[in-house]
Order: sequence, then C-alpha cells, then structure tokens
Amino acid sequence: MDEEKTIKNEKAAGMPVTGILKRKSRKPAIAAKKKATAESSTAKQPLAADSDHFRNGQAKFTDVAGIRTIYYMAGNVRSRGPFDGIHMQGEWQFFKNNGRLSEIGHFKDDVKDGKWLRFTDSGIIENSQNYKDGEIIKG
Repeated sequence: MDEEKTIKNEKAAGMPVTGILKRKSRKPAIAAKKKATAESSTAKQPLAADSDHFRNGQAKFTDVAGIRTIYYMAGNVRSRGPFDGIHMQGEWQFFKNNGRLSEIGHFKDDVKDGKWLRFTDSGIIENSQNYKDGEIIKG
C-alpha cells in the first residue's frame, strides 16, 4: 500500500514513476466465481425451453415436460429420458447416429440402476446386464 501511495504522489507531482506496482491477489475473485458456479450448477433449472446449440445452430439438447432429448450434431436423436433438472432418472433410450436403437436402461441420479439392454443394428438383443448403484450385478 505504501508503494502505491508513493507512486500516486510521484505521478501527481509530475515525477517519473519508479517502483513496481504489486498486483492485487485474484484469489478472492476466483473463489467467488467458483462458489457462484457451484451454486448455480446445483440449482434446478427450468425444464421448459432450456437448450444449448452446436456451432451449426442445431440444439445439443432440449428439456420439455421433464423429458430431456439429446441430439447428435446432424440433428438425429442421441438419447432420450426423464430428467429432473439435475439428474437422469428412470428409463433412457440411446440411439446410434443412423437412428437405430442401441441401448435401453434405467438411471437413478445419473447412475445406472436396473436392467440394461444393448441391441444390434437389426434390433436383436445383443447383451443384457443388471446394475445396482452403477455396479454390474453378477448372477
């Protein structure tokens, strides 16, 4: 602080400025920004008309009446299922870029929970697994 006053006085007197201004710490501003980001990410977002876009203008996802639909850049549906504003919940469907169903499974708070089915391109069940809290149940 004393150095800042000295430089200010020297400038006011028309003297050449000598010394180095110390930069104020940015830590408080960075901490405040992180806190604000964390608070906003945990707050529930409105479900209607919430969207983001790819560079080509195509929506990355839409939320309508509690259902989130996620898109490929070309506009094809990538996945669809219940969304509570924060987490994926319930039965979700996943699609390949060609539009064919690739997987169906259940989520509980963004974690696989329940029966999951994977399909071939011809629609035949390729694999079936059960999950509990994100872990495969053996048996």
